[in-house]
Amino acid sequence: CLSRSRRGDEALQILAEMKEKGNATRRETTTHPDRTSYHLVMSACIRMGDVDKAARVLREDMMMESTTTEMMATPNDQTFDLLISAYGKLGRWKEAMLLEKKMG
Repeated sequence: CLSRSRRGDEALQILAEMKEKGNATRRETTTHPDRTSYHLVMSACIRMGDVDKAARVLREDMMMESTTTEMMATPNDQTFDLLISAYGKLGRWKEAMLLEKKMG
């Protein structure tokens, strides 16, 4: 699993390919990423020490697209918990608190 082996950049590339294939076939394919796909990519980024990339996945991929397309994965509590926990471990309390407020 790319998440456990800290291969975040590879996971991001696969996510981009899944999104591209999903868009090319007008979302009639099973290659379109679901929430689990996004969680695994975010976890891979966090494990390799790049919380900012994980936050970008949430901000630019999940949240932005979920408002425009019903087929996109929408963030849930687990999504936010991934980042809040990562921010907390890094002592980035302000960002953790801001993200927690967005959950509410």
